[in-house]
Amino acid sequence: MDSLPHNIIIVGAGIAGIASALALSRELAPFVPNLTITIYERHEILSTSGGAINLTPVAQRHLAQLGVLEELDRMGPEGGAEVDAIEFYSMRSGRSVGSIDFVDQAGNGFGGYKGRRVMRIMLSIAMITVVERTRNIDIVYGKKVVGGEEHEGKAVVCFQDGSKAIGDLVIGCDGVHSAVRTRWVDPDCPSQYTGISFLQTTIPSQTISSPIHFRSSAMNYSRHGSILTTYCDRNREQIFAAAIVQFSQEDLSYHKLEPTQDWATQDRIRSALRRQMQDRFSKTSIRCIREMVASKADWMLYPVYQVRPGGRWCLNRVILLGDAAHAMPPRDESAAYALDDAILFARLLARYRSEPLSEVFDAYEGLRRDKINHAFKESGRMWDRNRDMGMLESRLKEWMMPLYLRSHRDEREAAWEFDAAQITLPTPAPSDDLLILIHGLIMVGTFSSVPAVDFARLTDPRTKSDELAKLKEAIFVVGFLYLTNTGLENLIHRTHEALPRLFNLPTGVKENCNMIHSPSFLGYTRLGAETTASKTDLREQFDFGTPGVKEWAKGDPFWQRLEGPNQYPDQPGSQRLVEDYICQIDSLAQGFMHSVAECLTLPTDTFDDFKGNMSRLKFVKYPPSTANSQGVGPHKDSAGLFTFLSQDNTGGLQVLNKDGEWIDVPPVEGSLVINIQQGFEAITGGICAATTHRVIAPTSKTRYSIPFFLGVRLDLTLDQLNESAAHIVRHIPLSDDQKKRAVDVPSEFLSPLYSCFGEAHLRNRILSHPDVGQQWYPELYAKYSRQSLK
Repeated sequence: MDSLPHNIIIVGAGIAGIASALALSRELAPFVPNLTITIYERHEILSTSGGAINLTPVAQRHLAQLGVLEELDRMGPEGGAEVDAIEFYSMRSGRSVGSIDFVDQAGNGFGGYKGRRVMRIMLSIAMITVVERTRNIDIVYGKKVVGGEEHEGKAVVCFQDGSKAIGDLVIGCDGVHSAVRTRWVDPDCPSQYTGISFLQTTIPSQTISSPIHFRSSAMNYSRHGSILTTYCDRNREQIFAAAIVQFSQEDLSYHKLEPTQDWATQDRIRSALRRQMQDRFSKTSIRCIREMVASKADWMLYPVYQVRPGGRWCLNRVILLGDAAHAMPPRDESAAYALDDAILFARLLARYRSEPLSEVFDAYEGLRRDKINHAFKESGRMWDRNRDMGMLESRLKEWMMPLYLRSHRDEREAAWEFDAAQITLPTPAPSDDLLILIHGLIMVGTFSSVPAVDFARLTDPRTKSDELAKLKEAIFVVGFLYLTNTGLENLIHRTHEALPRLFNLPTGVKENCNMIHSPSFLGYTRLGAETTASKTDLREQFDFGTPGVKEWAKGDPFWQRLEGPNQYPDQPGSQRLVEDYICQIDSLAQGFMHSVAECLTLPTDTFDDFKGNMSRLKFVKYPPSTANSQGVGPHKDSAGLFTFLSQDNTGGLQVLNKDGEWIDVPPVEGSLVINIQQGFEAITGGICAATTHRVIAPTSKTRYSIPFFLGVRLDLTLDQLNESAAHIVRHIPLSDDQKKRAVDVPSEFLSPLYSCFGEAHLRNRILSHPDVGQQWYPELYAKYSRQSLK
């Protein structure tokens, strides 16, 4: 495409529409600084129709990624009821015949998430709350679409009131009766009535005197249809009941309530719907359901429509997502499909940002079409079981149901692990299979060694230009470099000499300054107490921070506790040793960061405002272990801007090149090994990418190392980060085409899940040091332990 869409129109403010807006804002904002997303909704106000939605582990995972799940949690009881399983009961016998489980055999959710039932209106409010604090998204109500066209390379949406909206891309998320589909993209594909309808209501649980037979949610089936009964609030005060029944199209108008009807007509319809429920289900063996259908509850009729598979999803600058493209009878994954669509399409649009929209659409259909067709068939089979049937067929269904549930268990559990933010996307076809164009450099797509840059030459006007060119190549291509002639050789030597004495202190002395005593995660960590990539690291270490920072006080943000006082071991000279090292290495780091800005032809102070109040220093000991043991697992440094590492002569550090090969970084006496952290990667919009690395534990001698992590401001928000990244990328003197073809390096530096980097960094600390996390942040530990970060 000539450029990424900067003016996006979304039709429909339902789940698919709002999720699409949030996902597009997250994915495109780093590349489109003037991005605007406008959602047009046909209703004058937020619609209150709809019942309780089933949020599977997949749906909750995706809502968490969009920042919505946290809003639901803030709603308290109305944020929904946790569901471990949907139990299945025979209404003939009253017996349980199986379940669809959202937990494994140990009672744990999938990827940290179980199921949840929440009223649709509450989910809508949570989603709109997130939209309201997202600066590039607006919602306009009362805009009914009557058609659309393309004019001079733009998409034009026409509204019933005579107005028009013009955009670079239109996304139709206006549901099963989509006007974008029927009046623009695919007029020959109308919605179809399935012959099945919902009859639904909510009933206060305290009005039911009979025992409630289900734990949280149940599907109760009979020969005359099924009834879903489920709690829909955390306090279990409300039961949502929905009968799924066969209903002829001729009877729909007779039983459908409309706002324009008079009181007598509405009363007749309500009475008729209650009779429908009583005629079908009053003889059930389940006493509480008998009470529900005998009550004076007002049941509402919701016909179920679908969109036949195989229809057109896109046309030039218009694409359909969610029910507008593939509405099917609801099943256990219905909400998740809309969220999948939104996240996958947004990721593809960002990934294919230098390709025509047609290629984005083709890639999207390639990912989604077969899966949707399969889901449509499965949904149809499931809903056929709700049609009226004879006694023999009903008994056969009852006998077969346990077998069906058991035989599909593995398939369902595998599906609960799906993450649209993590699946591998197809790659746009390169213009040259042998070369990768990276930010002004044409290079063979890998490296086989780590380059060296002479710091003295960087500061000498006579040699500065040549050395800046070396630095630029190291930053762009490798992400790692040796920095020599730093002037800190004596300091480094003196500090390494002190490390064996420090680690040989009695265990009790070291434990007195154990990290468990510090909410700032500073202090001593015994061997094996830290994890990377879900495996134990075979290292022992002391963590220190920049001294003299302002300590946390009541009323400060909770993440501010990351900045706090050091714990020093009880050894003469240890505090002086740490503070001298931090002071001198911090000064070097500042000068190096200025040189990096210069090699990118940016003002030298470009990155100064991103530097945090506290950087971190580690003293690390890797004891001998068995061959190929993990000293520290594969990772990218995530806590700041750059890492400055001093290693002894043992070796073990390796970096991963672009061919997937581990390249040794052997010790070079007196040098520092510097690598880009994910903070700097994010600030530069991915132009300067962090590189994965690891340490192989030594086998015959102890390895000591001293990493210094140049810190980032804890209050840095995602919006500030995106704005700064767009500004920096725009001012680096590369062609637009070169910037578009930059290699994508996904960063976990700052997720939309978090208000600022401080919260994101605290999450990483809590999960890396679970004992400290549970000691000081038990609620956050519980939350982050089950949360997927993407």
